[in-house]
Amino acid sequence: LAVQRWVDENAPEEVRGLMLITLDELREIRRIWVVDKHESEDLLPTIWADVMGGDWPDGNFDDDQRFGAEEMDLLRATCGTEVRFQTVRELLDIERQQQTRVRRAGLFGELLKALQRGSHGSEAQATEQALQQRDAVVAAKRAVRELSLFGGEGDRP
Repeated sequence: LAVQRWVDENAPEEVRGLMLITLDELREIRRIWVVDKHESEDLLPTIWADVMGGDWPDGNFDDDQRFGAEEMDLLRATCGTEVRFQTVRELLDIERQQQTRVRRAGLFGELLKALQRGSHGSEAQATEQALQQRDAVVAAKRAVRELSLFGGEGDRP
């Protein structure tokens, strides 16, 4: 958006008004942030206003948004770590999304996944565990490959 604004303000006349990112693309980014990433504060309109200098041209995403930026700032401060904040925010949004459903099928599965993703005290711990899991898988694949080269366990030197 910043580059798009710069082009509008500084580029030759024939390229001004060029859309580097379309409104449809921005809508999809917003949908991913709010629905898939559980960004209940819906930041894209604020980013648009800050960068482009005007109101977001596409209206509200969800009239049932309960928490805004101020509430999310308070939640972030209360949680202490970014991982805890992300987990609590996701849990709150899962609950909000499920409230309007007649059947809450899958609710516990979604909550469990969110809790598993947020079960680390920090991003560094999550990264370390993911790297350890990756290394274990690589080592297991290597061992299987080596065993198959020797025709199985019984034929190993």
